[in-house]
Amino acid sequence: MGGVTEYPFMSPKTLKEESTNALLRFWKNGLQKFGQS
Repeated sequence: MGGVTEYPFMSPKTLKEESTNALLRFWKNGLQKFGQS
């Protein structure tokens, strides 16, 4: 589990995709929690 330590070696394109994916997951999780409450 490298995680943050790997980011300096990633290309900007990969970094952008990773951050976008993380945002999407965060957004979906938030929607699910909101829908359950």
